[in-house]
Amino acid sequence: MTKINFSRIAFPVLIMLVLLPLKSWAQDAVNSYKVGERVEYNDNPYKPVWYEGTVVSLYPPSNQVVIRWDPRADSPTYTRNGVSIYEAGYNIDRVRHIKAGIVTKPEDKKAGPDPTVKPADNTKTDKRGTADGKGLMTPAEILGYMRKNAFVNGVAKYDKKVCLDLVEQIKLRGVERRIEVYKDDLSPIYGNGCDGDGDVVNATQYNVGPPTTVDWLLGTWRLGKASADIHVTPGDGNVYRKEGTYGGGHSLTINGNGSYTWKPKGENSVQGTWRNATKKEMDFQGGAGIVLLKGFLGHDWIVRKDMLAGLGKDPGQQIYVGNLEAWGGERWFGAR
Repeated sequence: MTKINFSRIAFPVLIMLVLLPLKSWAQDAVNSYKVGERVEYNDNPYKPVWYEGTVVSLYPPSNQVVIRWDPRADSPTYTRNGVSIYEAGYNIDRVRHIKAGIVTKPEDKKAGPDPTVKPADNTKTDKRGTADGKGLMTPAEILGYMRKNAFVNGVAKYDKKVCLDLVEQIKLRGVERRIEVYKDDLSPIYGNGCDGDGDVVNATQYNVGPPTTVDWLLGTWRLGKASADIHVTPGDGNVYRKEGTYGGGHSLTINGNGSYTWKPKGENSVQGTWRNATKKEMDFQGGAGIVLLKGFLGHDWIVRKDMLAGLGKDPGQQIYVGNLEAWGGERWFGAR
């Protein structure tokens, strides 16, 4: 019997009149697919991996396409006698016609690091509204950029692009210190609605100091697993959430040749290769990060400098190791 994942299919409970044109476009997009058509789908927004499947039904009201998977090596329980029994609904932005592109296969465990993904280069120059376009950005420079580019005759433009451009500069160059609510005048930022992916204040939290290099990540780290949240008050008027830790006994060795060894406590070591993390996987953090392919428990793990460790003292002296396939649902932290 075919299994259908209804959890992916959401029923709208409220439709505003102003969204009717968008809804009409979405229905046209869904209806561009045909039942029985071979398509590609992506089931993890943090990984650019596309799989093939067959359209079994359309659901325009929720802007979704229901797809039966082709047999997948990573999900053998969904295959019976060489035929997949799994179906799931996917939003339109996670489905594409096969002619739209080449299928991106899952990473080969034996493959080396991806040379096409490069970390940020702090030697580059970006002079959009900054003093000299290089080096660590100061709070005065960040706020000055907002005042210069986000206002017309003293009135906020509320232009999200200004926020996004500034976030990219922060990620490229790093900041001298975090922007603080009670120390800095944040009205130029908040007055322009810099939130979401354009959250300038949040970007400063994750980019203190020069952007991380791959060399900084290399070596052996002692790992501890995240447990209950604790709260840190470093003296800047803010209360930050930080992961507690427990256990330990694991170690992670990252080698410059693209290989790694994860040694669990009392278990056999896991060895494999790593690739450079993508910009999307790094989120607000600039500089270099890596992804351990098929690591501990068979998952892919992102490794980057933990910029929230040691808040108020010496940030960024640990690494964050997150389960990429669970979108950070399981976390480890490492120290030298």
